[in-house]
Amino acid sequence: MKNIIIDTDMGVDDIIAISLLLNNPNINIKAISTVKGVSDLTTGTQNLACLLTWLEKTDLPIYQGFEPPPQKVNFPNSDRRRANNLTLLNSLPLPKFPSKKICIRKLNNYLSRPTSLLCLGPLTNIAKIIKNSKKNINEVFIMGGAVFKPGNIPPDYLCEYNIALDPIAAKIVFSSGLPITLVATDATKQAPAINEQFLKAVLATKPQAPEGKIIKTIIINNRRDFIDFYDPLAAAILVNPKLISSSKKINLAITSDGQTIGQLNKTGNINLVTKINKQAFYQFLINSIN
Repeated sequence: MKNIIIDTDMGVDDIIAISLLLNNPNINIKAISTVKGVSDLTTGTQNLACLLTWLEKTDLPIYQGFEPPPQKVNFPNSDRRRANNLTLLNSLPLPKFPSKKICIRKLNNYLSRPTSLLCLGPLTNIAKIIKNSKKNINEVFIMGGAVFKPGNIPPDYLCEYNIALDPIAAKIVFSSGLPITLVATDATKQAPAINEQFLKAVLATKPQAPEGKIIKTIIINNRRDFIDFYDPLAAAILVNPKLISSSKKINLAITSDGQTIGQLNKTGNINLVTKINKQAFYQFLINSIN
């Protein structure tokens, strides 16, 4: 069983990723930390606590992390409103307030035991953890960057939000020498969230577990709120690396505006996912709903 900490900015696709892992028999989530990204830090933390309350996961610790330094870019206001208000989950009876059993602490940047990290937001928290606990980090899975493919930030689409929101932290993480599996837009563009055949299969599911209900609800209510399965793909690859059809070892340079410049290097510490088994990934999502 793999021990992991999830770091999230609580976007709607983050919630799918978290739900995919909560009941997976091969994954032991030790804690979830929050970072400001598409959601505000305090709001995202409270939303996570309310979700865990509804899921009856009140024993899972939450660590409220940090806000990235101000940057020139930010998520569109419409995306931020949907994330902060959990708009895509309005049809579920989520509590307005979290259970008092849930423990919310400030992130202390220290890992006491060997752990893997799943990074679904800006890398602000992760850079701080690496400085203090590098020896206890087994591996890092990151959704972020646009290496050899276009990004998702208009108008030029050279960058991706998670990296561009804290380029300095990204430099620290990618230059750490730690084994990193990078799920950039190079891979996520191969897993579009709007796929007619896949959506028909999702509509036919009958989830019993609340995690499955969350995944299904977000997917069927998605109206281009997220175009590709960004964070869910990273979570799925963490569970099943066989979803990767091909990858390349690279070194990565980060510009001051968050552009990721990759250089092929057979001894590089970053394993960039370049091709995935799309149908197997979609089936993974369907199986997780059911």
